Amino acid sequence: MGNIIRISEAASLAFHSMLYLAETPETYSSTKEIANAIHGSEHHLAKVVQLLVREGLISTQRGPKGGLKIAKSPENISLMDIYYAIDGEMKADECMMGNEKCRFRRCIFSEIQETALKEIIEYFNNTYLSDYLEE
Repeated sequence: MGNIIRISEAASLAFHSMLYLAETPETYSSTKEIANAIHGSEHHLAKVVQLLVREGLISTQRGPKGGLKIAKSPENISLMDIYYAIDGEMKADECMMGNEKCRFRRCIFSEIQETALKEIIEYFNNTYLSDYLEE
């Protein structure tokens, strides 16, 4: 059966790396340092970082004291900002049985999928990186 929500490995890396950077917003970190800290693939993280930079969530600086740092205040970056940068629009439009078309007049799962998706979207839109940081 399919999932109501799919969080790709890339989006998971993005969430964790953004939170890592949000812990020390003024400090530059290398991709290798972040990958080690979050137990992720450095190679895969490098691709994710490109998407986060393109969306203006991470800034980069070259040189020996360079690296990556969060580009905005953690209070201004929602989970949806991060998710959207990696996976685009959140939707639940696939059949949970993997069929192209339901054989029944009305899908058994469509209402629960839609309800769950609305709640997840609301949560992602209203939850910020700062919500996960110590005061």
